[in-house]
Amino acid sequence: MADTLFFRQSADSFEWLKFNGQGQLLAAGESQLAEIEVDGHAIFVVPGANVLHTTAVVPSRQYRQILQAVPYVIEESLAVDIEACFFALGDRTAQGEIEVAVVDLELMRTWYEEIATSHLDVAVVVSEHDLVNAGDSNAVLLDEGRAHIDLQNNASVTLPEGELALAAEVLEEGVQLDIWSASTLAPKVDLQLKELEAAGVQVERLESTETPFERLCRGYTGAEINLLQGPFKRQERQSSRINVWRSVAVLAAAALFLHIAGLAGQGWYLQTKASEFEDETRALYVAIFPEDRNVRDIRRRWNAHLGKQQTTDGGFISLLSRSTRQLDGSGLTLININFNESRGDLVLQVIGKQSEALVEYSQALISMGLDAEIGTITQDNAGVRGSVRVGDSS
Repeated sequence: MADTLFFRQSADSFEWLKFNGQGQLLAAGESQLAEIEVDGHAIFVVPGANVLHTTAVVPSRQYRQILQAVPYVIEESLAVDIEACFFALGDRTAQGEIEVAVVDLELMRTWYEEIATSHLDVAVVVSEHDLVNAGDSNAVLLDEGRAHIDLQNNASVTLPEGELALAAEVLEEGVQLDIWSASTLAPKVDLQLKELEAAGVQVERLESTETPFERLCRGYTGAEINLLQGPFKRQERQSSRINVWRSVAVLAAAALFLHIAGLAGQGWYLQTKASEFEDETRALYVAIFPEDRNVRDIRRRWNAHLGKQQTTDGGFISLLSRSTRQLDGSGLTLININFNESRGDLVLQVIGKQSEALVEYSQALISMGLDAEIGTITQDNAGVRGSVRVGDSS
């Protein structure tokens, strides 16, 4: 099995650890990124203080709709404009909420450019506090003046050691808090822990023989939020075999082109024959019903003469009836309708108080067998304004 490299920035260099496939530590050091070598994937551990972990309640199960709604759901808990943030999605919690990591967009671009121009095959970018992985426990890992905190049923966070007591105030009396440290606790930290103990929290002081970074790396499970998503999604490194497969791909593309050209020729031929049949049909109809003038729809006229009923329910009326029926009780108000006759779909512009109402409305349309896609969502003082494109899935 290939080795795995964990690295994080430390001042003007990078601290790194190399593990084999069995989880054994092979080497450790601190050097420049260009000097680090590994035969396998690399995992970039970024400062936890720069990554906010939170959760969002989004009823949709479709990734694209969740990604559209999440920024507006958690917007009120952010101190900056959502346009300046990058959002990465994780798994759902036991309570059904979506785990979300929020990073400054420019900072994320800086990290991405740094690893993209390196020789390392970086597969994962993860925050420090996401590696504490306390599970059903409450744990704090002290790391060179910082406290990486993971509390049960709460989002993880990295804070200065001096603010440890503030983060632990959410703990109830009688709850245990494990404090991991690689050295003797600083007096200011010990004082905070005594304050917690006085408040009824059971503090367990644990000394680790591993360095803080090694303990974080050993906490990696693969279930953490990987920040390499969306525009920062990982690009697979090309190997020597790529050239061979590229040649195969070129041949396949050439074969596909010839196949498409054949289909195009066949389509042209069938279109020509269809035009000829249409002319013959019209001539036959005129010969049989010479008194009918200015006939535009031959099929409808044939059916009329044969006593068949023609369906007259247009696509616009059907779509409008089925889509607006779901507006009652949705909390949304319809303000404009556009119908594209060539595509056969409606664009409904609505306003409401919360973006979740727009997501739930689109889900209701999908459950009716319609195609529904959220177009835009904008926030204003009165609530949200958005558009939904509705089409017939049949």
